Amino acid sequence: MLDEVYATLHADSRRLAMMGARAIIDVVITRTVGDQGSFSKGLDELKNKDLISKRDRDIIEAAVNAGSAAMHRGHQPTADDVNVVIDIVERMVHAEILEAKAKELAATTPP
Repeated sequence: MLDEVYATLHADSRRLAMMGARAIIDVVITRTVGDQGSFSKGLDELKNKDLISKRDRDIIEAAVNAGSAAMHRGHQPTADDVNVVIDIVERMVHAEILEAKAKELAATTPP
């Protein structure tokens, strides 16, 4: 999905990129804590399980809101807005990958 979002960026389809970024956030939340029924509840559950901080929650929520504005209110984000949202999404995905890699590392590191 991230590759498709990058493709929309290369085509300067900023609204589609924002919608795709929002969808990726939804996938990460659902994969991590299950479908909570809304972004807000999903972010709360991530925070309640200490998977993200209050600061992270606010950062991710800003990206979700920007994607929602593009999707539901016809908002045309600036290139800078899109870049910020993509940075937020990449950070979420990177954290997920690092968690798995850290578990592998811990399992193969001698005590």
